[in-house]
Amino acid sequence: MYYFTLDLPENWVYEKEQDDIEACFDTKSQCTLHIYLIQVKGPEGSTKEEKIKSLTGGLDYTLTNLGYFPTDSQTKETIEQNNKLTVFSWRLIQMFGSNEANVIILTYTVLTAQKDSEKEMIGELEKSFKDAIFV
Repeated sequence: MYYFTLDLPENWVYEKEQDDIEACFDTKSQCTLHIYLIQVKGPEGSTKEEKIKSLTGGLDYTLTNLGYFPTDSQTKETIEQNNKLTVFSWRLIQMFGSNEANVIILTYTVLTAQKDSEKEMIGELEKSFKDAIFV
C-alpha cells in the first residue's frame, strides 16, 4: 500500500467510502472530491514514454520537481438523480521501478449551475495535486 499527502482546505471533511475510495468535501457546498488509489504494472518491453502515455490516457501532463506526472483536467457533464453535474478529473502518476506506477485518480464533482463559482477552488486543487507527495 502507498500513501500520498495533499493540501486541502482545513474545513473539509474526509471519509472513506466503499471499495477503498476516499472522499473529501466542504460541508457548506455540494461539491465532492473523490480519490482513487491504484498501483499498476505496465506491459514489459514498452518505453517509459509509452507507459506514461498509457497511464495518462493521452492527456497533457507536466513533470513536477519530484518526478510525478499530474495530468491536465478533463471535464465531463452528467446527470444524477435529476441534477446536472460537472465532473473534473485528473491523474497523478508516480513511476517507480522499471515497470510499475502509483496512480491517483481525482474527481471533483460540482453542480453544473455552480461550476463558474468553483473556478478558484479548482485552481487550488490543481496546485495541490502538483505539490502532492507520495510517501
